[in-house]
Amino acid sequence: MTLVNTRAALEKAITDEIARLEKEESDNEYKDKRAVAYPPIGDQLDDLYHKGAFSDEMKAKLKKVKTIFQKDKKWPIKEEI
Repeated sequence: MTLVNTRAALEKAITDEIARLEKEESDNEYKDKRAVAYPPIGDQLDDLYHKGAFSDEMKAKLKKVKTIFQKDKKWPIKEEI
């Protein structure tokens, strides 16, 4: 293989990889936009908690955390989860 052929092959490989990455980015653009548009995961989970969508076991764990780390408490709290 000559230097010219090697350079051409390298340029083609680079061009192909750039095209592949641009297509991947384009194909996944909706994911990035969707992720930013969703409410924060904490808000989603809090809503599910208040709507009773969790198992009793998970509900008990979440309630314990909410009890220990209340919004109106001063920090630091010495209790552990």
